[in-house]
Amino acid sequence: LCAIQTLRFGMTLHELWPFRWFGYFGDGALMDYMPVLSEVVDIDWRPDDLKRLAWYLKECPVAISAGESAHECPLCGGHVEHDPSAHRSDGEWVWPDDLWHLVEVHHVRLPDDFVRRIRDREYRIPTRLDIPLHDIEWPNPDYTRMRALRERVNGDNSND
Repeated sequence: LCAIQTLRFGMTLHELWPFRWFGYFGDGALMDYMPVLSEVVDIDWRPDDLKRLAWYLKECPVAISAGESAHECPLCGGHVEHDPSAHRSDGEWVWPDDLWHLVEVHHVRLPDDFVRRIRDREYRIPTRLDIPLHDIEWPNPDYTRMRALRERVNGDNSND
């Protein structure tokens, strides 16, 4: 069962995700502009191409990195080969280096538009990023957009 609530019309955060970044999570209080990890876990999401989606996430170019060493997964404690300061991109979307592990092992569901992008590219990894870093949409403290998204997902009826 999906950990997030569904709109009255059957829409989920995965269907409504308006950003071009994913995989950055907050604690629900101080970092309210990011989803909480539990909001994007969907144990029923098992697409046939899950391994290919995770491979794409793992193999796309690193857009920026400070070169830190690998660390443990916050969910399973397992050693994950990744740079916690690295952010990958395909020129349109940006995500943290360890997102592949969260998707493949812990049922973190990607936004539908992100999955569609990967499939439309036929899982082809860009050889380089042809977009300046400042043109990529990075997570930022845009509280209003995230709150509005949560209200839509949670079926806020305050305006009815």
